[in-house]
Amino acid sequence: MARIAFILLMHKDPQGVIDQARRLTATGDYVSIHFDKRAPRAMFQQIRDALDDHPRVTFAARRRRCGWGEWSLVAATLEALRAAETAFPQGHAFLHAVGRLHADQVGGIRVQLSGRRRLRLHRKL
Repeated sequence: MARIAFILLMHKDPQGVIDQARRLTATGDYVSIHFDKRAPRAMFQQIRDALDDHPRVTFAARRRRCGWGEWSLVAATLEALRAAETAFPQGHAFLHAVGRLHADQVGGIRVQLSGRRRLRLHRKL
């Protein structure tokens, strides 16, 4: 069965991010988090404190200030993808930027990805 590296682009609700990461990794999947630099540092630190030592969670190397519909969202996505590619080279990447994923949704995503060739980032942009 496919293992998924969920790419989370978040900007608020640190406890929700923590809970989501724990739910997604509980089934053997991975999580790569980019937390908007516009959010207070204390919110980001709360997430780091809770998940920094989790073996199935990684963080984007650089936090970007994100604006709706701006290039910064693409840059933040690439930061999180690079972190996932480095930390979890065996996982498929799935971008998730809004709300919470439920177990039945994750199962459906996994079925869709099973048997598919995994694409990799070949260039650093």
